[in-house]
Amino acid sequence: MQPASVRTDSGGDSASASSAAGDADSAASVSASAPPVVSVGSRRSELALRQTHEVLRQLGPDCGRQFRIVHMDTIGDQILDRALSHIGDKGLFTQELDAALLSGQVQLVVHSLKDLPTQCPDGLAVPCILRRELPRDALVLHPRHVEADVKDLAGLPPGSVIGTSSLRRSAQLSRAHPGLRFQSVRGNLGTRWRKLNAQECGLDGLILAEAGLVRMGWTDRIACSLQHCLPAVGQGALAVQCRDGDQDTVRLLRPLLHRDSFLEAVAERSLLRALDGGCSVPLGVRSVWSEAAGDAPRRLKLEARVLSVDGTEVFEFEADEALTEDAGEEEAGPTSAKRRRQSAGEATKAEAAESPESPERFIGLHYPEPDGRDRRHLAACVRLGRRVADGLLALGAGPVLAAAKAAAKSAAGKLAPPVPQANAQPSC
Repeated sequence: MQPASVRTDSGGDSASASSAAGDADSAASVSASAPPVVSVGSRRSELALRQTHEVLRQLGPDCGRQFRIVHMDTIGDQILDRALSHIGDKGLFTQELDAALLSGQVQLVVHSLKDLPTQCPDGLAVPCILRRELPRDALVLHPRHVEADVKDLAGLPPGSVIGTSSLRRSAQLSRAHPGLRFQSVRGNLGTRWRKLNAQECGLDGLILAEAGLVRMGWTDRIACSLQHCLPAVGQGALAVQCRDGDQDTVRLLRPLLHRDSFLEAVAERSLLRALDGGCSVPLGVRSVWSEAAGDAPRRLKLEARVLSVDGTEVFEFEADEALTEDAGEEEAGPTSAKRRRQSAGEATKAEAAESPESPERFIGLHYPEPDGRDRRHLAACVRLGRRVADGLLALGAGPVLAAAKAAAKSAAGKLAPPVPQANAQPSC
């Protein structure tokens, strides 16, 4: 399936934006019957553009729109000489795209969900999460190890250097494989690929998100999936963002929304928000569904792991929540009249938005036109994330989280101020 029409423009300065907008206006006015042009924001990397094209492909040729892709660089794309946790903690790959949405330069933006902060900027909404790819990490080996028939991390010689941009990965894997060295490697997938093959970088392998490798068509280079490494919040999922109240765009995106993936995102982001986490915190999480059996409803389980930066301390907690089909099936417990109305789907829109279990209020996700069942399930997922966060904190994870944030802040303060550079390339 292909979208009706797609053009690509560069973003980044007012002149080019104005020119691009003028081009769009011209294209839209060629014929009174021509479909309206929708400007779509995307990061400039090949993976980001592939993901954007995949969303447009799924919208299909019968959606009644033409599309113009406006690609741009974010601060996270431009500053490549330091670890993500040393730049800042939130919005590293989204701020410029947010600004383009708010200014009207674009009508929607495609994101990797794991890049989206849990607090959505005022005036923006995330009404669509697509079906999630398997949220696993994968090992890619240097060709010399492939030729030597190495299959996994355990098969590498002691002292081997593994590149990753993630504290979460390095903390978990250094605990499981203390004989290996884990080194920060920044850049888009193509850049990291070149660094792996560059002799001067001295890398023996890379840890990457399997979903990105699948979308790039590079699955033949995967040595193994790392089942024991819990993934990042939202890993493997694509999210589409638009302006709050833009009902035309919300309706356009509605067929792409995958409900279970949305519910997983609500639970995982609720956990992240409750812990005030970000890229400076080694936090892994996995969502696991159990299907309904007999009179028992479906349940969503959240498995979470917090580690110290060096992987020497670890805290694990899991919990699950029933997703009932009928309001009368809710688990017993004290509740107010307002809470009962919300659970039954009878709350006013204002009451629903004010609820502490509202995904819109708590984690920046806006499920379009939820009915009573949707509201119950969304609230259950918010509760689940909070329960798991409370469980981790009760085990003593708080000081470890605080230490990780303090270490990132201290490291950032000791570095020279980052200077964004166009077309920046990271050093080894």
